[in-house]
Amino acid sequence: MIRRIVLALAAATLLAGCAAGPNAVTLKQYTPTDGNQASTGSINVLNLVLVAGSDEGASLIATIVNSGATADSLQTIAVNGVPMTIVADTLDLLQDRPMIFGGESATASATVNLSSVKPGQLVPVEIYFTQAGLISTTALVREPTLEFAPTDQG
Repeated sequence: MIRRIVLALAAATLLAGCAAGPNAVTLKQYTPTDGNQASTGSINVLNLVLVAGSDEGASLIATIVNSGATADSLQTIAVNGVPMTIVADTLDLLQDRPMIFGGESATASATVNLSSVKPGQLVPVEIYFTQAGLISTTALVREPTLEFAPTDQG
């Protein structure tokens, strides 16, 4: 009798953890952000998000990093085929020197006036680099609230 109970408990223990299998969601790595990740060659675009403005446009939030030894430079960023206005001291991407769009650590900004960009949408984004070429991806459009609220109250 005790042997049957022990065998039943052993079988229950072995079978209890197998329901999810090797493809369980909890076993997969993911980036815990709304932002998209994309790369080409040694160029990595991290946490790409667009923040809808109070007017007819949006601002870019992202970090671009060149992990390669060869310098590159950002040429243009387009949303729905419309070029963004980029403001930065330099568009050069040196090894491991991030170009940060948005936030307190920003080294650049990019905006686009486009009435079709609304919060909740996924919109096509194309980023062109001199050496690495094109990154074609999508970005989620967020409302300007919470962590995406404007910091300059002027």
